[in-house]
Amino acid sequence: MSTRKGFTLIELLVVIAIIAILAAILFPVFAQAREKARVATCTSNLKQFMTAILMYDQDYDECLPLSISGKNAIGPGVAALNPGVQEFHVGVAINPYIKSRGLFQCPDDSTLPAGNTAGTLPIPGGMKVHEAWGTSYKFTKENFSFLPPGAPNNATAGGAVYKYNSADNSGSAGSGDWVGAPGGPFNSPPPGPLTLSYLARPAETRMMRCFVAPWDGPFTGANPQPFHKGGDTMALSDGHVKFIVSKAQYDNFCDGATSSPARRNPSLAGYPNGDGTCNTSGQERAN
Repeated sequence: MSTRKGFTLIELLVVIAIIAILAAILFPVFAQAREKARVATCTSNLKQFMTAILMYDQDYDECLPLSISGKNAIGPGVAALNPGVQEFHVGVAINPYIKSRGLFQCPDDSTLPAGNTAGTLPIPGGMKVHEAWGTSYKFTKENFSFLPPGAPNNATAGGAVYKYNSADNSGSAGSGDWVGAPGGPFNSPPPGPLTLSYLARPAETRMMRCFVAPWDGPFTGANPQPFHKGGDTMALSDGHVKFIVSKAQYDNFCDGATSSPARRNPSLAGYPNGDGTCNTSGQERAN
């Protein structure tokens, strides 16, 4: 007469406990591996983006595209919701060199809360950053070409105001003013259009990065959430890409003609955060 053997309750509980322990160990490892893969994709996107910008620069007598402030940009999602509105962002200018809209999107792109605008148009809550503003990447506007002071920088289409950045040289310590080297007089704005040769240290000068870094908070109200939990992917003006893991490391790089908190020596009256040494003219912008 045969007998059937089975697991006892204790044995089943032991097996379940072992599986739970293994899952607790392995799931974070899998999550980290997936995140590293997404960071690698983002790094590749930025590398190709920078290659396209450098190709544009060569085709246009070493001049960089016109500067568009991030939230003045209009992405495909906003354009699709507003008949007659055209996309308006740096990616449009260099799209002929990219041929793939997928490069405009970071794999960790976050959704936007309600309350944001693209140009003058409202962005519905839940839209991705690249859909709202054209790319998942924030460009250092001071490292692109500014319109000269007094030049008209607005155009209207379908109820949206398209706006390029323009240089200001009013002579007061405002956020749009340009100044000379520390201790020197107020100076003229950077050359327009801007050339790469104006950047004294291109391998240390930020050109673009993921739109939201972990240190960009507070993440309340209309602010989107950080993209990568461990840091931020950043492209430098010579074309190479780095993954930055802290605000201190980020500040150690140049913002082109803008101030750089890690490089203050000496400070300039009215401009306490910068030294103006990241460009060949010794100029800086207030912020």
